[in-house]
Amino acid sequence: MTTTGPGGDAQVMPCDAEGLRRQLVAALGPVAGEDAPLEARMIVEAATGLDRTALRLHGAVAVQTAQLAAAQTMLARRLAREPLSQILGSRGFWTLDIDVTADVLTPRPDTETLIEAMLDFVDADGRGRGYPWRVLDLGTGSGCLPAALLSELPEARAIAIDRSPAAARVARRNLDRIAPGRALVVVSDWASCLAATGCEAGAFDLILSNPPYIPSGEIRTLDPEVARHEPHLALDGGDDGLVAYRVLAPGIARLLRPDGFASIEIGLGQALDVERLLADQGLTTSVRNDLGHIARCVTARHAVSLAA
Repeated sequence: MTTTGPGGDAQVMPCDAEGLRRQLVAALGPVAGEDAPLEARMIVEAATGLDRTALRLHGAVAVQTAQLAAAQTMLARRLAREPLSQILGSRGFWTLDIDVTADVLTPRPDTETLIEAMLDFVDADGRGRGYPWRVLDLGTGSGCLPAALLSELPEARAIAIDRSPAAARVARRNLDRIAPGRALVVVSDWASCLAATGCEAGAFDLILSNPPYIPSGEIRTLDPEVARHEPHLALDGGDDGLVAYRVLAPGIARLLRPDGFASIEIGLGQALDVERLLADQGLTTSVRNDLGHIARCVTARHAVSLAA
C-alpha cells in the first residue's frame, strides 16, 4: 500500500511489479477515476520496462530502487494533474504511438472520428487508398491526424500547418518517423502561407482540421489536466468558440478540389453553426458522431461533386 510522505504526497513502498501496480491504482483513483488501473499499468511499464504480457507473467519480479524512484516521480506528477501523455511522452492514436509534449494537445479518441470519416470517403471513392491523395491539415498540433491518414494511404502526401513553432517541431518529429518524406510541416497562421508553397485553389483532395473551439470563458472550467497543462493557443476558440471556423470555412472552400472531402472537428453544440459557415461558402455538409454519440465531426464537399 502507499504511504503519505512528509509533504503529504503518496509514497510507493518497495514491492514487486504487481504490488507496485496495485499501489498505483489506489493512489491514482482520486485523479484518474475509472482509468486508474490503465494509468497504473502504463506507469509500471514505463518504470520497469515490462510490457503488458511480461507484467502479467512476471509480476512477482522485484522492483529495483531506481525503478521505484521513477514510478514515484511519475506518480507525483500525475497527482499534480499533469496529463499522463506528457509524463510518458507519448499517446496512442489510431494505430500509432504519437510523441506528445506540453506544446501540443494530447490526441484523443474522439478525434479519430475525423480519420474514420475520411477513410469512409476514400473507400467509397473510385480512386481508392493507393491514389496519390494530396492532404492538408490545418492546425496540426502533434501531427496525429496526417500521421494517421498517411499510415492508411501509402501514396498520399501532406502539408501540415500550425502557428506554433514548438508544436510544428513535435509534428515534424512524428511525421518524419511515421511517414518519412511524405509530409511538409509549415509554421503559419492557418492557410496564409500556402501561396508561398505553390498551392493554388483546388490544390487538395483531402482537408483535415481540429481547430481551437473552446469558448474563452470556459477554459478555466476544464479539467486541470487541460486548463493547466495543455496549450491555450490550441484550445481558445474566442468568445463563442467559433472564431477559427469563420477563418477556415472560406479557406477550405477555396483549397478543396471539386471532388475533394474535408473533415473538421467540432465542440459540443457547434454542429449547426459550423455547418452554416461552410454552407455559406457553397459546401454541402454532414455530421458524424463520436463513440460517445456526440456530434464531433462536420464533413464538407463541393455541391458539384455530389451532383456529378
